[in-house]
Order: sequence, then C-alpha cells, then structure tokens
Amino acid sequence: MIAGRVNTRDVERGLAGVRAAGRNLRGVFRGLRPEIAEDVDEHFEQNMGPDGRWPFRAAASMRKIIGASGGLTKRGRIRAKGRRRVRNQLGRIKHTWKYTVSERSLVGENIVPWSAVHDQGGRVAHGAVIPARRFAWMSGRIVERAVAALVSRGEQGWASGRAR
Repeated sequence: MIAGRVNTRDVERGLAGVRAAGRNLRGVFRGLRPEIAEDVDEHFEQNMGPDGRWPFRAAASMRKIIGASGGLTKRGRIRAKGRRRVRNQLGRIKHTWKYTVSERSLVGENIVPWSAVHDQGGRVAHGAVIPARRFAWMSGRIVERAVAALVSRGEQGWASGRAR
C-alpha cells in the first residue's frame, strides 16, 4: 500500500507571518509619504491630471492674473513677473497638504477649504465655473512603488512566519 501525506504547517506559518506583517504598515506608509508628496508637486509643475493637461484659463482670468501688479509691459507682452503669477495661482493648494499615517492607511488631505472645487471642478460664487484641474491623484509610478513596498512587506512576513 502507498500512502501520501500533505503537511500544510509551513504554509500556515507563512500565512500567519503575512497576516502579522500586515497588521501594522505604518513604516511602509511613512516611506511612501515623501514620494507621494513629490508626485503631487509634479502634477502642479506639469499642469497635468490623470487624463492629460489641465484646461486653459479663461481669457478674462488671465488678464486679471497677469495684469495685476504690473505683469504686462506697455506693449502688452507678459513679463517674467506675470508668468510667475500664472504659475503660482494654485500655489496655496500645492503647499498645504497634510499627510496622516496610521497602521493601516496613509491619508493625504488638502487643508484649503476650496481645494476640492479646483480638483473636481464646479460652480463657485456669482456662477463662475471652474473646470476640473485634477491634482489629487497618484501616478502609475507611485502606485507601482506602493504595490512593491506592500509585496515586500508581505514577503518578509512569509519568510519570518516560516522560519519559526
């Protein structure tokens, strides 16, 4: 008679190690926080959302932004000062992110009350329509980095669980 036996003890230990490693991911999230902040900054620098470039500003908005404080020459050309003003219009939103790390999450939130209307678009006071300029998203590079960090943590848990 031939008998076969399957012992799942190593698999069960490995899975227990993965579960234990997944209970507190604070270190993984802390490591990702600066990369995510840099990714959001890049969205502002490139004026780009997940679906492509942000919509252009209305001509009236541009005149108001550039014309204020001497942004135009007498001939109507844009001075460097005017170009900086255009680039910095969303500066307050860009620099007011708060990241909170816990054992199971990394939450990024912008503390500017009106940041959501700039990200998602919508109507504001006096019926003005602001087009969506998506900045609160993670690029593929960051998603891949997050997946790699979480998989690595799981692999470490598997190895430590089986080593018992």
